[in-house]
Amino acid sequence: MQLTTLVALAMPAIAAAQSANITTTATTTTTTATASASAAPTPLDYETICESQAYGYADKCPQCLPQCEGQTTQTGAEECYYSVFFEINYIESLCEAQGGGSGCETIAVNDVCS
Repeated sequence: MQLTTLVALAMPAIAAAQSANITTTATTTTTTATASASAAPTPLDYETICESQAYGYADKCPQCLPQCEGQTTQTGAEECYYSVFFEINYIESLCEAQGGGSGCETIAVNDVCS
């Protein structure tokens, strides 16, 4: 009998807590959505992002800049430029392994960024 009484007393408290949690979550979501909608996006500095991902190829950023200019987020642009220069490095390495000599960097950059 005591267990039944305890459960009977606890049920309204649990229901009230769940209701309060749902209301709080909905209010937070609405507030966040409103704040996000009113904030203007900051334009990305593609050249700076490119140079941060280029390592030894930073001088090639002017040629490779258009590859990722469609990215709309900082992270997206960073990942894009990382991929661009990873691919350049890969092609340059293959070229050098095949005895391509000093022109391999130019070949790789032209293949990826032209």
